[in-house]
Amino acid sequence: MKTRNYSRGWGRRLALTGGAVVFCALAACSGGSDSGPPTFGGINQDFIVAGGNRALSLKGRKGSYTAITYSGVNTLPVMLTSSVMTIGGLDLTYLFRGGIIQGSNFYGFARTGVSFDPTKMPGVYDTIFGANFAGQLSIASDGSYAWCAASNLPASGTVCPDSSNEDTGTITVKPTGFSFSGSRGTYAIYSQNSAAVIFGIDVKGLNITAMSVSNTPPHGAYFEASQMALNNSHRASANFSNDAVTFKALPNFSGSYSYTFSNGQISFPSPNCPGGTCNGIYNRNVGMMYLAQVGNFIFLP
Repeated sequence: MKTRNYSRGWGRRLALTGGAVVFCALAACSGGSDSGPPTFGGINQDFIVAGGNRALSLKGRKGSYTAITYSGVNTLPVMLTSSVMTIGGLDLTYLFRGGIIQGSNFYGFARTGVSFDPTKMPGVYDTIFGANFAGQLSIASDGSYAWCAASNLPASGTVCPDSSNEDTGTITVKPTGFSFSGSRGTYAIYSQNSAAVIFGIDVKGLNITAMSVSNTPPHGAYFEASQMALNNSHRASANFSNDAVTFKALPNFSGSYSYTFSNGQISFPSPNCPGGTCNGIYNRNVGMMYLAQVGNFIFLP
């Protein structure tokens, strides 16, 4: 995969902060109508965390957070409440929906849905690469791929609609992730409800986030646990209604914008994004929206 001169510093941000919302997982809630509100019993899942060699293991109310660094392996204890996750003494409010957990730039996918072999989910994926570039990636079951980093795939030939040539090559599956030829980055693929997300699991080389193409437009409210979200009433949100999206509690972006949606790609005008247009990708089946320049990127319904 050819390296392009695009900004990609966002992919290296590893801050762990967030907002709060209460969810229960894997029968972790107990209690009934006669005993008051349900009692939070914890989250019993292991997660692969995006953006680095990191993992989060939650066993009810306790767990561990592991990060593989150049200087060795760091392991920190985790304590969990219904709204706050404490990692090594640092309190993080968080969102959890199904197999995805998120708190600011810290997010992860349930290990049970993660594979290192994307050829098991062949097809066309919407991509966000670098600071704000929306494109498309095609993955075949034989391990070959074609990618237009800043446009959709061409209907025929090898020239992308933005006049660049397709990046083509092969995918190498490794014991700890897969890579695209020509790129040092290592990736994993998470599948849920016949949809999939591709995400980086180290901080080397290119940084791509991709989702299988969806024709279902976004509707209703999506949230993220951002630094601004001190409680539920101040959670950052994106609310879709007709042809407008309204952002709340998001510095530089709060307000309403007209937007366009096509085959899983979202775009809306804003002077705060490169070229005056903000791009994102969305898939209702996987339950996730990714807006590269807005807030802290990951939104959950």
